[in-house]
Amino acid sequence: MMERIGAQKMFDNNWPRISNYIKENNESPNPYDIQQFCIQQAVVFPEKFLSEEELDKIKIDAYSTGNPLLSYMRVFAVLARDRYFEENGIDPSGIDTRQDENEAGQNISENYF
Repeated sequence: MMERIGAQKMFDNNWPRISNYIKENNESPNPYDIQQFCIQQAVVFPEKFLSEEELDKIKIDAYSTGNPLLSYMRVFAVLARDRYFEENGIDPSGIDTRQDENEAGQNISENYF
């Protein structure tokens, strides 16, 4: 799918705009929050990530292949997250670990009290 629609080129062409959008609108420096911001924004507001012509191309491909637009936009969200982390020196490796630790801590405190 990525090769068929030229997703990487679309993303590269829009990266300056996407990067500015993340910097201006994401309020948290937490990697998990940045990840969630990228996913939510790309899925709900795809026009913030791609031009109208690019979105039309993706919609036509989605229609002809029977895939939801959501699947395509999640790809762009992951590309945005990864590039943003790379350019801002953010280590993404602890996202799932911190979430697991928080959940474990909640379970311990719930059982303790």
